[in-house]
Amino acid sequence: MQQQRWRRNNLRPRDRFVRELTIDLKGHLLTVEQNAESASALWDASVALASHLLSLPPDTFNDKTIVEIGAGCGLPGIALAKYRETAGVVLSELSEELQLVQANVKLNELTSKVDIVDYYWGTDVTSWIKTKPDYILAADVVYEIQHFDVLVQAFVDLCTVSNSTDDPARRTTIIMAMEHRWKDVEAEFWTRMENAGFVASVVSRETLDPIYVPDAVDLYYIRKSHEVTTSV
Repeated sequence: MQQQRWRRNNLRPRDRFVRELTIDLKGHLLTVEQNAESASALWDASVALASHLLSLPPDTFNDKTIVEIGAGCGLPGIALAKYRETAGVVLSELSEELQLVQANVKLNELTSKVDIVDYYWGTDVTSWIKTKPDYILAADVVYEIQHFDVLVQAFVDLCTVSNSTDDPARRTTIIMAMEHRWKDVEAEFWTRMENAGFVASVVSRETLDPIYVPDAVDLYYIRKSHEVTTSV
C-alpha cells in the first residue's frame, strides 16, 4: 500500500488543528505541539526540511553545530538532535514563542541535547554564539518583505565566508525550505541575499521524497561567498 503524502491541508480538521501531533518520517517518530492559531503550526516546509535532513547520510552532521532560526515548532532541529550525532543544536525563536519550543524539546526528551535562545533576527548573536555554526536551518522564513532586512542580517551574523582562509574546516551552510507563494516577494529576498554576498543552489527534486516534499516547496543550500562592506 502506497504511503499517503504528508500535507498539512490533507489532514482532517480535527488532526490539523490538534495541539499535539505525531509525525512519522520513514520510521523516525517525532511529536510536536503546535499552536494552530499562530504561525507556530506544523507547516509543510518544516516537514520537508526535516525529511530532507534525515535522508542525508547519517554521518553528515556528526560533530557539527546546528542553529535553527525562526524555529516555530522546531521540527527540523529536533529531528537532528534526536536521530543524529551532532555537536549541539540551538533552536532560536522570539520570546513569545519560546514556550512552545521548550515544550517540544521536552516532548522528545531532548532537554540535555538542545539549547533554546530568545533571538530577534538582526540583533547581537555574540551572547549565545561563541563559534559560527556549521549549519543553519530555516523553514518558511521568507514570507513578509518587511522582515527581509533583519532576516538577511541574521544570516550575515551567523555565517562564515566560504572562501575564507580562517578555519577552513568550518564553513557555514544554510539549508532552507521555502514554500512558494509570491514570486515578486521571493525575487526581492534573493536580490537582498545576493547583495549581501550569498550564493544559493536549489536541491534537485529527484533527490527529494514527494511523500514529504510538496511541489510548492523547494530546498536550498546557501553559502556566503564574500564579505560585503556595507550593511544589508
